[in-house]
Amino acid sequence: MLHLDACDVDAVVPQITLRVYSTQTTAPCPLCTTPAQRIHSHYERTLADLPWAAYRVRLQLRVRKWFCRHHHCPRRIFTERLPTVAAPWARCTLRLAQRLVALGIALGGTAGVRLSHQWDLVVSRNTLLRLLRRPPAPSFPTPTILGVDDFTLRKRQTYGTILIDLEHRHIPLPAQLRAAQRLARRQALHTQVWTLHRQGWTAPAMAEQVGRGLRTVQRYLQTATFAGAHTSQRPRQQCAQPL
Repeated sequence: MLHLDACDVDAVVPQITLRVYSTQTTAPCPLCTTPAQRIHSHYERTLADLPWAAYRVRLQLRVRKWFCRHHHCPRRIFTERLPTVAAPWARCTLRLAQRLVALGIALGGTAGVRLSHQWDLVVSRNTLLRLLRRPPAPSFPTPTILGVDDFTLRKRQTYGTILIDLEHRHIPLPAQLRAAQRLARRQALHTQVWTLHRQGWTAPAMAEQVGRGLRTVQRYLQTATFAGAHTSQRPRQQCAQPL
């Protein structure tokens, strides 16, 4: 994917500069994934790479900007992505970033900086800590079995509800909890309406109390009345008498 154009070795600063450029003929748009074939312009990125012996390695990467040919795509011009070389807007290669992340996980900030200087890696404590916070959270499927538990942050003042994925034993991400939170809100409203109904409240008064429309409250009342009648009319099972 990358082609080496030139190699400059500086013995004064001990540094190796590699001039490379991408050779891919097409590039997919990062938004609509439509392959682009028309080139807009070029520009250079400077990336830090793993050192070679006592020499620091720098990549002068020449990348291209492309025209997106999809007429309805909001991004008309985009820069080609090189997922195996470096992340977008990064200043170091992926393998150097992985090495720094492993160093930060093992030693932390200050101790990791001391060891990185022994390996001829120029990095600061804040950079190591920032790389540790950057890795994405592991992806889990949409939860199907949820456990609901209430807790209090401050007694009689601040309460909260936590949803736990019982199948994978973790707390789902907020994006995965949208459907579960909507279901929890409906269940809470259903319980509140049924409690007020048992206390003798009328439908308009309940609608004003819970802050919902009259038709919504009446629909919840019909569902709760049907469920209660269905439960109360369920015949009891009689145990067989021994002979």
